[in-house]
Amino acid sequence: MVLTIDASARALTAVANPWTTPLKDWSMVGYEWQQDFWSQQEAFFDDVIGVTPGRFVGDASGLQRYFARSDRDYVPWWSPEVRELFAADPAQDPIDVIKSRGIHHLVFHRAEFTQDFLARTGVLARLDGRIRAVRANESFIVFELLPSDQ
Repeated sequence: MVLTIDASARALTAVANPWTTPLKDWSMVGYEWQQDFWSQQEAFFDDVIGVTPGRFVGDASGLQRYFARSDRDYVPWWSPEVRELFAADPAQDPIDVIKSRGIHHLVFHRAEFTQDFLARTGVLARLDGRIRAVRANESFIVFELLPSDQ
């Protein structure tokens, strides 16, 4: 019972210690952390957007809206525009196909779930040797898609 209460309190106050955080603040702790997190990420993505041409693809929720504010396009992995990356037997080189659509960069979360998803779907294998890191911080890596003759 005690473990259940402790786990529940920690889930509600994720990133903060519930036992050192006043009870009245429990419901807002995660929001404050998220706001702090995104303010740090905005500086990183301002730099990325300022110097990196083309469209982007990735899985980070919230980035579509952020990129749109700068009149830039951020396509989610689940968009039909990048389905060739996930095709079991693509008719054409999937990277050349998405590059022909103006998508030249990938945004990867430095999170295990992103890597697991891309490995499980075969996308990491397709990208092997076809990407180069161009920007990174503690949370994200931006890769450039390389031409098929690389």
